[in-house]
Amino acid sequence: MGEVPGHLEASPPAMAIMRAISSKAVSRFSRARVSPARRAIEAQWAVAIGLLLAVPLRLRNLVNIDLEKNLVARNKRLYLVIPAGQVKNRHLIDFELPDDVVDLIGWYVREHRPHLLKG
Repeated sequence: MGEVPGHLEASPPAMAIMRAISSKAVSRFSRARVSPARRAIEAQWAVAIGLLLAVPLRLRNLVNIDLEKNLVARNKRLYLVIPAGQVKNRHLIDFELPDDVVDLIGWYVREHRPHLLKG
C-alpha cells in the first residue's frame, strides 16, 4: 500500500459511519421518487463521503478524480492513485481502498453513473 505522509488509518468509528452511510444510501436510492439523474448526483455524494472517510484528500483532488485514471486495480485490490504533480504537497497519493468504499464505488458505477453519462 502506498503512503500518505502523516495519514492514520481510518478509525473503526469512521468506518462504521461510512458503512452506515453507504447502506442507508443504497436503501434510500432504491425507493426514492426522484429522477435517475438526481439519484446519480446523490450517489456521487455518498461515494465522496466514503472516499473522504477512507483517504485524506483535499477538495480539489476529490472533485478531479477520474475513475479511469485514478482508480487502479492491483493484486485484486483497488487503489486511489493521484500523481504527485496533482497534489498540493507534491506527495503521491497511492492508497488501497477499503472493501466498503470499493463496494460503494461499484454500486455507483453500475447503478447511477450511466444516468449522468447519457448527456
